[in-house]
Amino acid sequence: MGERAHGKGKVASSILAPGSKTIAEQSNLCYNTLMAKKGARELVALICSSCKSQNYITERNKVNMDTKGKGKLQINKFCKRCKKYTSHKETSKLK
Repeated sequence: MGERAHGKGKVASSILAPGSKTIAEQSNLCYNTLMAKKGARELVALICSSCKSQNYITERNKVNMDTKGKGKLQINKFCKRCKKYTSHKETSKLK
């Protein structure tokens, strides 16, 4: 076929049958079927329980958290303002 811009070898051409998929399309199909979907997730902010500053933004799964009956997410994280590990609670208001 035609030479490359630098003149180093020839470009290989492949003839595909009508309706056949390229290698890239086949690999995308495999990738999409194996990867998990991020369905029912929402963004929530985590605020420090002692100083009330918003330090983190994270995602949570709506389906799992509601069925457990726990309600709001609560994690021990480092607070930059307090300079120690404190309990951080979920809030839906993002600042």
